[in-house]
Amino acid sequence: AAARDAMQRALRAMTVASGRPRTPSGGAWALGAEATRGSYLNANVNAASLDDWIDLAERGGFDVLHFRERWYAHRGHYPVSSSEWPGGIAQMKAAVEKIHSVGLRAGLHTLTACIDPKDSWVAGPENVHLIAYETYTLAEDVAPDATSMTVNEPPRKKHDTVFTYSGNGNAIRIGNEIVQFSGFTEKPPYRYTGLVRGAFGTKPAAHAKGDEAAYLQQRYLAFYPKPDSPLADAVADAIAAV
Repeated sequence: AAARDAMQRALRAMTVASGRPRTPSGGAWALGAEATRGSYLNANVNAASLDDWIDLAERGGFDVLHFRERWYAHRGHYPVSSSEWPGGIAQMKAAVEKIHSVGLRAGLHTLTACIDPKDSWVAGPENVHLIAYETYTLAEDVAPDATSMTVNEPPRKKHDTVFTYSGNGNAIRIGNEIVQFSGFTEKPPYRYTGLVRGAFGTKPAAHAKGDEAAYLQQRYLAFYPKPDSPLADAVADAIAAV
């Protein structure tokens, strides 16, 4: 509690005392931060167009030149796109220094915790840390070449049978293998059909009755790490590295 004119100072002191990470542009500092008063230009900045975007940002009165998603090859590990930035991260760093030299700031679009299906974390052992909408148990063994599988539980109401940008997806992880389905039954026996085995670079494998089948959360053509998992930390580190 504090008097109204002392509230902002009290909140700042409380934040500092907590020892938690903080930013001079947000939280108890937001009202007094110059960074919150400007606009950003969301642009497909690359090595070839850098000077043009700087010129436009200056003439438009923008404060931040924000690099859209084309700067990376894919989300997850966030490797720099070689077609947009042939010189890699060193060339991007030089570009940011040039942006700073004219009094602008730079930003990067990342989509936070998204992991692209082509990222090695999806195909590797780390995929056990991907968030699932729902989990089921296999009602019978599944051979490596099987194109259908039966589970004990009824399917989630929001199942999709295609993998689209705004849809829920059709990916199920069993062990480290991810399968995609094109059909399912809503009455017993609960069966997923039209399976594509070894999806997203995983390997087809045999699975036993009782194994967990995890219907993976999907949005924006991406999977997501479980909060507080080693994979969530790894994604954060990859973004921080850039």
